[in-house]
Amino acid sequence: MFRILVSSMILLSLMVSSAAAMDFWVVPYGSFSLCGNFSTENKLMINNPAILEPGIEVSQVENTFGGGIVIGADFEKLEGFLGLNIEYLGGTKDLVLAEVDPLLGPSDLSIKSHAMAVGVIIAATIPRLSRGGFKGTVGIEVGVLNPTESLTVRYNEEVVDEVVDEVVDPDNPKKFTSESREESQDVGAATLYFSWFFSEEMALNERFGISGTVGYRGSRSRLRAVDTVSMSGGYVQVYSGIFLRFGVKVGL
Repeated sequence: MFRILVSSMILLSLMVSSAAAMDFWVVPYGSFSLCGNFSTENKLMINNPAILEPGIEVSQVENTFGGGIVIGADFEKLEGFLGLNIEYLGGTKDLVLAEVDPLLGPSDLSIKSHAMAVGVIIAATIPRLSRGGFKGTVGIEVGVLNPTESLTVRYNEEVVDEVVDEVVDPDNPKKFTSESREESQDVGAATLYFSWFFSEEMALNERFGISGTVGYRGSRSRLRAVDTVSMSGGYVQVYSGIFLRFGVKVGL
């Protein structure tokens, strides 16, 4: 899949270098993405009785915030543009798990999902939406998304030993304390993605403008096996879904 991205970048460079008329620009932007859902057979399970009754199913990060930059060039004869997009996506989800023993306190699961996406954009101008200071475009983007994801579960476990803080159970007299436990596992694998989008720009002057984009990203996220004391099954963070971008266009 990296070969496809490299080939696209080479093609982009050749077209840029051979174009007779071109205007270069950059668009730094912020982004928001709605992510997809688990398929029913891919579930992360929490199965530690010290935390809660076994068998709770955990969902994924539902949306991400981020930002990036598009480096592109307009071609007068082609009525469109080519560009290179570099984007950061990040999201977290903290779940408070139901406690089995009130004396031990609550447990929690933290899901952190971060990804870098690099893709090539090809877009065409929409004549009817490109009048005056406005410019509408529709295009596609293909690239590689490289996630760095981690799952961390924290809980308190009863330890019967020499203790500092003593708790006495009248029905079963004993001294115990709770000791904090933490288990983590990294998940994530690079994947190809494909996007289509619609963008509208409004020129503020000859050099600056504002840009808004709405689109849909599709990616084939890979299931990763999870196997710790408290977690089992599989986890996959799906990055497919609708995205919004808003940025400032700066001519170079």
